[in-house]
Amino acid sequence: MLESPDIWQLYPKATNREAWEKVPHYMKDRWIKRGEEALSYEWTALPATLFLDYARTGNRQPYSSKLYERRIKMRQLVLAECMENKGRFIDQIINAIWLICEETFWGIPAHIGMQKAGMGLPDAGEPVVDLFAAETSEMLAWSVYLLREQLDEVSPLVYQRVKLEARRRVLDPTLTRDDFWWMGLNKDPKREKVGNWNPWIASNWMATAILLIEDKEKLIDHISKILKVLDAYVGKNPADGASDEGPHYWGHAAGSLFDALELLYGATNGKFNIYDDPLITQMGQYLNRMHINEQYYFNYADAVPYIRNNAFLIYHYGYRINDPSLMDLGAYLVPFGDYKERAGTHDGMSRVLREIFLVEELQASSQEHLFLRDVWMPVSQLMTARQKAGSAQGFFLGAKAGHNAEGQGHNHNDVGNFIVYYNGKPVIIDVGMASYNSKTFSPKRYEIWNNQSAYHNLPTINGIMQHNGREFRAKNVNHSADKRRATLSMDISGAYPPEAGLETWNRVLTLDRKKGITLSDTYKLNGTNGKIQLSLMTICKVDTSTPGQLVFQTDTESGKDVMMTYDAEKLSVAKEQLPLNTKHDPRIKQYWGEYMVRILFSTKNEIQEDNLVFQISDR
Repeated sequence: MLESPDIWQLYPKATNREAWEKVPHYMKDRWIKRGEEALSYEWTALPATLFLDYARTGNRQPYSSKLYERRIKMRQLVLAECMENKGRFIDQIINAIWLICEETFWGIPAHIGMQKAGMGLPDAGEPVVDLFAAETSEMLAWSVYLLREQLDEVSPLVYQRVKLEARRRVLDPTLTRDDFWWMGLNKDPKREKVGNWNPWIASNWMATAILLIEDKEKLIDHISKILKVLDAYVGKNPADGASDEGPHYWGHAAGSLFDALELLYGATNGKFNIYDDPLITQMGQYLNRMHINEQYYFNYADAVPYIRNNAFLIYHYGYRINDPSLMDLGAYLVPFGDYKERAGTHDGMSRVLREIFLVEELQASSQEHLFLRDVWMPVSQLMTARQKAGSAQGFFLGAKAGHNAEGQGHNHNDVGNFIVYYNGKPVIIDVGMASYNSKTFSPKRYEIWNNQSAYHNLPTINGIMQHNGREFRAKNVNHSADKRRATLSMDISGAYPPEAGLETWNRVLTLDRKKGITLSDTYKLNGTNGKIQLSLMTICKVDTSTPGQLVFQTDTESGKDVMMTYDAEKLSVAKEQLPLNTKHDPRIKQYWGEYMVRILFSTKNEIQEDNLVFQISDR
């Protein structure tokens, strides 16, 4: 299937002026302006002590932010030259290429534990391939592909240096080694976990191979192995296409898989085409199923609530799988895109090129198939429901059952958790992901507050929270939906360890499309009385002054508040304000603001069994 490079359907080189002259002027102006700003950029050093900061303090940001900045500036310069084609950015591009090629390690300090030498400084003698080494090779490969003739006029050694470093750091290790855990090729059952690293790296590896390897047989060796690696990822996805890492990672899970498939589609002129495969289709559709409104998504595990997903990737995926709803989601998201912000994300060069050459098509597209009324993903046990199809107005309910070993290390203890949005804005929330640090992927992960069930919308029984592990899961899960209501029921007692003394906890969540939402929790303890505390997380101002009633002050155009009623004879209520600017995390503050509130319902009587009912309606 692999065609000659001369007729590959890839993005056009800078010498193809007919293609580049069709780029809209406003897009050209944006990139040329960015390139002009990067012309004066000082290529600051990345000293060894900065790299060591992670091993010493657990903080990955000081080094990583400077590493990313170099790559952002280089991309801006390359695309500015492609737009303008006058040669004035070439010298600074060569400076960037040369400097990046001289880095000891293309990855970040948090990933250096992949080397035998362990944490600390990188061992230049053992190249290992992490996310950002692969991203770097992709960016360099596209840069010399797009500007090969212009760079060769200065020195052919620029291209040769990129080939040398990409081969040494990425291509040779990935072809000769099977023991990188993200490949999924290790037969040790303890090391079978494959997450978003797999397609994220494989797609960048694919681009590097296709763009830099001139020997066809060697290229076939790489592509064959990449497909085997991707099979290990695809084969571990549930049949409903859900990502157990949440919609936050969709762009580098299903989205990266699509990037790899699209590269092969282009290099074979459409002969390699598996877009009609049911699982590939479901993995794309997942994102639309989690969409709430604007850039809000149903978040769980290490997912943030407000996601700057790549609209052009979403649209293109929808086009290939012939799904109008996914295409329309992409078109809908275009106005929310901040191009300055997008230039600083982990979107590779191929995604930026897609953006450049698809922007006018998306802006002319319809938005007719948005806001799905009901979603049930039976394998992953995820539910969403809204009051009316095609509209963000009214109530949105998202809930999950599942187990507490989801997300390949990104799990939160959140079996039975739910969120409520009203008119597209958050009311009852999932806190989501905090900034990563040395505890995040260590045995101390569940010392981090936002990963604990007590900071989800869940009960704590006799002071005992949910526990992590696949065996801690929901039982007797059932879902139903029709034009009047949608309901998810489950027994979440299995998510708690034995010392909680819990026999059953039957949670039923119902969205009545006319009346609102009902939460019914029926519990039974194992022969002893106990203290029950139920947490609810919100960013709304909450009035608790009237017994039996909470009022959430929402930030919606309607001006309506949301009311929750409860049995004041059974429950007392308290509020705990969490100031995000001091006690808690800057990443959480970025999405939720200066503070959030944890509402704590406590049972007044320690009894063995009871039914607690909460009604949520607009005031």
